[in-house]
Amino acid sequence: MGGSEQTAAFLTGIRQEKPRYVRDQFRLLQKLVAEHSQEVINEAMVYCLERKLYSAVDCRDTAVWFNQQASEAQELIAADLLSSIPDWLKVKAEKRNLATAYAHLTGGEA
Repeated sequence: MGGSEQTAAFLTGIRQEKPRYVRDQFRLLQKLVAEHSQEVINEAMVYCLERKLYSAVDCRDTAVWFNQQASEAQELIAADLLSSIPDWLKVKAEKRNLATAYAHLTGGEA
């Protein structure tokens, strides 16, 4: 999760609030690190720290939410790019039967 002061504060908060389940909490955080980018994890951790949510489950749920928001933003950008392309550039090539194309190439009939 990185060696920042925020990470240390978050892990310390988990250890203080959930001493009995600290091992399970840290395992869940390890799984979270494997599934998400460092940027998303940092965002989620800062969000949880600001709200004093010292729980790996809250951090995971927040990371999933941030990840979804990033994906939706990418989709919107792609949709905007597609909508800005003029219609005359959206021409699709005609697909032909291979037997017909071969017949034309060899001088025969299909």
